[in-house]
Amino acid sequence: MTLNRFLPPLIFLSILILPVGQLLRFTTFGGAVFTPLDVAVGGILLIFLYSSPDFKKIVKYPFFRWWALFNAWALVTLIFSLNFFSISEVISGAMFWVRWVGYSGLLYVVLLRLKKEEKEKAFYLLIISSFVIAILGFIQFVIYKDLSFLAPLGWDPHQNRIVSTFLDPNFLAGFLVLSSCLVLAKLEKKMDKRKQLFLLVSLGAFILAIVLTFSRSGYLSLLVAVLLFSALRLKWISFLVIMVLILSLVMIPKVGERLRGAFEFDETSQARVLSWSNAWTIASENPLVGVGFNNYRYAQLKSDLIDEAGFESHSATGSDSSLLLVLATTGFMGLFLFLMFYLNIAREFLKKNKRAVGLTGVIMIVSLFAHTQFVNSIFYPSILFFVSIAWGVMIAED
Repeated sequence: MTLNRFLPPLIFLSILILPVGQLLRFTTFGGAVFTPLDVAVGGILLIFLYSSPDFKKIVKYPFFRWWALFNAWALVTLIFSLNFFSISEVISGAMFWVRWVGYSGLLYVVLLRLKKEEKEKAFYLLIISSFVIAILGFIQFVIYKDLSFLAPLGWDPHQNRIVSTFLDPNFLAGFLVLSSCLVLAKLEKKMDKRKQLFLLVSLGAFILAIVLTFSRSGYLSLLVAVLLFSALRLKWISFLVIMVLILSLVMIPKVGERLRGAFEFDETSQARVLSWSNAWTIASENPLVGVGFNNYRYAQLKSDLIDEAGFESHSATGSDSSLLLVLATTGFMGLFLFLMFYLNIAREFLKKNKRAVGLTGVIMIVSLFAHTQFVNSIFYPSILFFVSIAWGVMIAED
């Protein structure tokens, strides 16, 4: 009995685990933190590798080669960083590398191991899980408006914002923008009325939840996605979303306050600029190989950019820009390889430029990159998991 038969149900299970988010976190004796989704992804990859996958089918995709080159270079930067950091610190950073390789590698598991009908099921399960996350966010917004009690655990003390099980409104908003893109891709196809109704209700829930995150990076990502959809294919979606945003400005004063804060350079904006500045400082000191992928927390402490209290914060592990984080930890070569990986995924989607799935894939990449300039969303596990599964399904579509 081949182990391959267990891969589809395990992938489906991992998608259903997605709504657990950050509610369940386990810490090992070495201080490493993992979630149920980490365990599921680890199980999928172990079975996949044990079953001797035929990588010849994957190498034909140019983005695989760039992915492999970036991973190899990132590992080299980690080894080189032993000149500056202790073994225990580098091992801690290496866990970030392992998680990135594992989660992003799901793309190839989907391409090689899921049949056509299984890919379709995975696609709808992603939307269903996203809908559950949005509903849990609405419940949290009613019951737990003040999350200050989570501050001692390293989380930001958000108040009166939807965070759902992600415990962070910015990551949640970026995730739901990507979920909205999947819905829009499906709405272009003919389907029965029940599926269409579910997709429309889901889209409405996603957009409303994005509004109530009060996340400016989420608003920007949504705006980018909407403009691209309206320009390339779905004209009606721009009218719908713009109307929702206008009504939000009129009926929810905090939406206007958050948007004005971006121009008035409020406290959040100042913190974001400081984060960018710290990343650039580290990158300029280590332009060739960076500080090692991902020794960023220790590099900030060593450069006196954060204190011991800041070191314990979850945000200390990354910059408020994924691209600056890659630059600081892997140098200019690492950033080049990283961008080429995503550029070649976009090129793969452009081969399907006359189909909804191809345009949706490109729009997802552009909106994700718009979002990740303000939040380290590319490396956020739930988002990385989501796009790896979704893009694997979409690239495989004939």
